[in-house]
Amino acid sequence: MMRDGCPFSGSALSRGQPAGGGGGASPPAAARAARPSISVQRGRSAALRPRCGPLHRLLRWAVVNRWRASGRGSALLLPAAIALLPTAGCGVYTLGYRAPPSVHTIAVPIFDNATFPLRRDVEYELTSAVRREIQSRTPLSLVAEEEADLVVYGKVSSFRERVIAEGRQDEKLESNIYVSVDLVVEDRVQRQRWKDTVTKVEPFSIARGETIDQARRRAIENLAEKILIALDRW
Repeated sequence: MMRDGCPFSGSALSRGQPAGGGGGASPPAAARAARPSISVQRGRSAALRPRCGPLHRLLRWAVVNRWRASGRGSALLLPAAIALLPTAGCGVYTLGYRAPPSVHTIAVPIFDNATFPLRRDVEYELTSAVRREIQSRTPLSLVAEEEADLVVYGKVSSFRERVIAEGRQDEKLESNIYVSVDLVVEDRVQRQRWKDTVTKVEPFSIARGETIDQARRRAIENLAEKILIALDRW
């Protein structure tokens, strides 16, 4: 069974929301029939395009990623960007995703899981991580799907391990986790949709004692941040 308006089919979307999430039952048939048609677009759109100069976008990207990069160049980039903010012509600056003025509420239904071989529960973990990012980095209210101005649908299309280096006895030494998520973002105020694919490669070292479970948790958290950045691009 498929949720109303959801572009992805599959059982994952019919299993309801996890505790603390923003799910809800589908609206009645009369409400679905009255819903206006929605145009589908790929790439950027003026409705969700950030209203900031490039320096603001650069700083926001850096903050969202918590300045993971190390080195002299990255250390000098942050104060330089801050010093130039007053001249960038963006007005008041806020951290995190900057929603369009017409969007006040957002919903993130449980992502679909299309991984093969099946990675169980990854859709629940990623959905929860995306919701946490929204709650901590945006002013939007997380609500049920039928009440939202903006709905973020997702399908985890790939979640697999790739071995990078092996030892003399074919034991794994270095590896990474590759995750790919197909997104469909529905703006119900502007009556538009956007499609995108977000990927993340998370390395981990078995030789240094790291486990695939640790890498999986990191990959999910980092991918949730990338999804929020992807929303900001629109």
